[in-house]
Amino acid sequence: FFHSIIDVCKNNRYYFFGAYIFTNHQPFKLIKISNQPIISDDFFVDFNRGTYNWSIVFPMSYYIEDDYGNPVRGNHITIKPNKIVLSVGYNDTKALLIKLDFNNLIDSMISVKCD
Repeated sequence: FFHSIIDVCKNNRYYFFGAYIFTNHQPFKLIKISNQPIISDDFFVDFNRGTYNWSIVFPMSYYIEDDYGNPVRGNHITIKPNKIVLSVGYNDTKALLIKLDFNNLIDSMISVKCD
């Protein structure tokens, strides 16, 4: 997961996050990336910081759950993943847990062609 920023207009910034997949061997190559920011309407709330209005969300860590809500450990290929539970920082004031559908996320990503 990564995070980036959109400058909407003067003094208004929105931080968002996305996902990417790399090969599992060196040299690690980017092979897929989310085709749009992963956001929720709840994230786009102005957070007044004096003369700046920012909405900040950034990914911190994650784990994968199976169909029964149990954390997936070890080889993700042998166990069917269901949800990604992602911890995110929000507006530098709190942490939230977000559940993403594993297959929907993977299916929404686009391939990256690198030489």
